[in-house]
Amino acid sequence: MVVNFSLIDIIIMLVIIAAAIRGTMKGFVAESASMAALILGIGGAILFSRKLSLALEKYLGRTAWNQIITFLLIFLVIYIAIKLLEGILHAIFEKLNLNKLDSALGFFLGIAEGLLVGGLALFVLNWQPIFETHEILRNSLFYRLLLPFLPRTDIFFTPGGLLNNV
Repeated sequence: MVVNFSLIDIIIMLVIIAAAIRGTMKGFVAESASMAALILGIGGAILFSRKLSLALEKYLGRTAWNQIITFLLIFLVIYIAIKLLEGILHAIFEKLNLNKLDSALGFFLGIAEGLLVGGLALFVLNWQPIFETHEILRNSLFYRLLLPFLPRTDIFFTPGGLLNNV
């Protein structure tokens, strides 16, 4: 069986390789904590900044800065807390001499990140209406492998689809 790789496959493979190398070098603890700090920091700030900004209005009055200050404050508190937890976990891994396990798990996390980025790129290419991507994606091995996991794109731009009702 001969496998031909398209240009998009080569690009996705390079992204996966780069992410795997980065994950190996940073380690699982640092890589997962960085992702968690960013995702949970932004998520927490989105969820709770409005409530805190309303409380801040009592002291600073009603300004647009209240929302910005509370968003940044909540983000930083969550980010710093997770980074402190990362430091503790990293110290535990070093104390137990689990550095190689940390690197190996980081490698696999990097591969997962690369596949996620590649899948997102394929989804966006398949979803966008600007130019035809059928020829680009038709011979893509990654597209055929990841297609069952990608969200359906046909409901976005068909008559009565999601984006036509906006």
